[in-house]
Order: sequence, then structure tokens, then C-alpha cells
Amino acid sequence: MRLPIIKRLKKREYLEIATFQDYAVDILYRSYSNMVLHGGTVIWRCFAGNRFSNDIDAYLDSKISLKDTRDKLKSAAEEQGIKLEKVKDTGNLMFIGFSLGDTYLKVEISHFAKELKPIAMRFERVDGTYSDIISIPANDLLAEKIAAYRDRRFIRDIYDIYILSSYIERDEKIAKEVSDFLNKIPPPVNEEDLASLIYDGPVPSLQSMLMQIRGRLS
Repeated sequence: MRLPIIKRLKKREYLEIATFQDYAVDILYRSYSNMVLHGGTVIWRCFAGNRFSNDIDAYLDSKISLKDTRDKLKSAAEEQGIKLEKVKDTGNLMFIGFSLGDTYLKVEISHFAKELKPIAMRFERVDGTYSDIISIPANDLLAEKIAAYRDRRFIRDIYDIYILSSYIERDEKIAKEVSDFLNKIPPPVNEEDLASLIYDGPVPSLQSMLMQIRGRLS
């Protein structure tokens, strides 16, 4: 039986941020019911990973206005005693900052122009209960993580690919994409950081993760 997150998070800082994330997800969906979550926090909460993720990433229709977003988020946040610290729109990304006491949480919202295929998922909350969220299929999360690793070479992206690889049915397209990625993969720039990000259970080595990914998907 898998223990709830509150029983497995040992660091107080991680527990405070994770609890804040639960509040933030509620705020986002009270503001926009069509919000599409993705990224590392979704992989952690929806696919039973053990890697802590700080921020929340989302997609939202590009037609929304900065003022409309600020007003909706501020109203929903204040209902829970949370302060909206920042709303900044760069054109492609909207950066949101929330604060609760001394804890700060960042949310990045991408204005999507591409055709997304949102699906319903169950988001594990800190107390072991679940929220219904909208996300994207595991295949698309995998493609995002491959692109992220190519861009920044962070070990956390390899771990997330490793977690997702257990939830994806291999087909020719995925096999080729993963094989091309693994055959040309440069080493991570921060391999030693993985131990501090895995909050529960053994820390897999880079080689073991790559072997598992290759065996499952390529």
C-alpha cells in the first residue's frame, strides 16, 4: 500500500510547497475550468513518481487577457487566504506568483496555439485524496520531457522520462523517438542533484534509468 505524500515527505520545506500546490490547483480550476496542467508536478502527482517538483506548469487558451487572469486568480486566491504576488505576461508565457506566509509558489502558463488533446487525470493530493484535473496524455508528456532534456540536460528530466516509460505502450513512433534520443543523449549537467530530489525510496542511477527506458520503449 502506497503511503500518502504527507507521510513520505521528510523535508518541511517540501511539505509546505506541496500543500501550497494543492491550494494552487484549486485556485487555477476555480478561475479557469479548462486549464491544462503538465510538467514535472503532474508527472509526480499523477504517475506515482518520487521526485519532488516545485512549480506548476499549465496551458491556457491564448485569447485570455492579462487583466481577466489577474482578477480571477486574485479573487480565487483571496478566498483561501492566499496572496497573488505577481502576474506577468511575456506574450508566450504568463508568470504567476502566489504567497502563503513565507512560502512562495510559481505557476507558468503557456498560451497554446498548437492542437492539444486534453484528457482527465487524477491528481494525488498531499493528504492521499485526489483531485480531478485536465492534462495531456503520457506520450505528449514524454515528448515534452525529451525536448526539455535536449534543451537543458537536467537529470530530473531523465527521471521523469523513466517514470513515464512505465505508463506508455510502445509503438513504432515512440520507439523511434526514444531510440533517436537515447542514441544521441549527452550526459546530464547535474547528475549529482538527483539524490536531493528523490524524497522517498532508492535513487536510481543514470545507467539503470537509461536501461529501463530503452527496454520499455525503444
